[in-house]
Amino acid sequence: MTESTETPDRQYTGDELRTLLTAGAKYTGSLSIQGATHLLIFTDVPDRLGFRALVEVELGLYDRIHKETYDVAIVRWAGLLDAARSWRIGGAGQRLLDLAVSMAAGRPVDLREALPGLGHAHARRVVEAVAIATEADEFYTLTPRTKLAELHALHAEMQGAPAPRSPLPPFDESRRRAYALLDDAADEVRMGDWSPAPSADQRAAVRRAVDLIGQAKAALNEAAL
Repeated sequence: MTESTETPDRQYTGDELRTLLTAGAKYTGSLSIQGATHLLIFTDVPDRLGFRALVEVELGLYDRIHKETYDVAIVRWAGLLDAARSWRIGGAGQRLLDLAVSMAAGRPVDLREALPGLGHAHARRVVEAVAIATEADEFYTLTPRTKLAELHALHAEMQGAPAPRSPLPPFDESRRRAYALLDDAADEVRMGDWSPAPSADQRAAVRRAVDLIGQAKAALNEAAL
C-alpha cells in the first residue's frame, strides 16, 4: 500500500462514514475490528456530531498488488467510549457500542448486562459480529424462523400496515447457502485424516463425489446468470 491523503476538515454524512468504516475495518485485516465495526455502524454513533474527530479518514490508499485504490476510515477505539458518554446514547445502542469497543480494543464488558433483553434486530447483529470475528460467517448464515415472521405480522397489524411478505428466502440467498454447503461437503470428503486409511475404491469414490459436487456448483452458478 502507498501513503494516502487525509482530510481532517471535511465533513461526512453518517452513511458515508459507515461505508468508509467498513472499508477501513477490512483494510486493517483484523477480524475483531471487522466484527466491532459491524456493531458500530448499526448504531447512530456515526451520525453524531463529534464522531468525525474520532476517526482518521484516508483517501486514495493504493494497493500495488491488486492495483486498486481504497478510501477508508479508521476508528480510534480507545477514546470512543469516553467521548460517547456526552452523547447519552443509552439502550441497545450503548450496549452495542460497549461490545464493539470490547471487541476492537479489549476493553472489558459485562456480558450479563450487555446481552440480555436485546431486541431481535440488535441480537442478530451481535451474533453476526461474533461470526465475523471468528470467521464463521464463511460457513454459517442466520435464517429467520417462523416466530420472527409472526412478530413482524403482529407489528404490521398494530400499525395498520400490510402484512410483510413470506420469510422464505429469495433464490439468490438459497443458492448461496447451498453453494456453501457444497463447499463444506467437498472439504469433508477431501480430508486425509481417516483411520484406517481409505482403500483405492474409496479414494476413487471420493474423486467421483468431488466431481459431482463441482458439477452441482457449476449448475448453481448457471442458474444465477
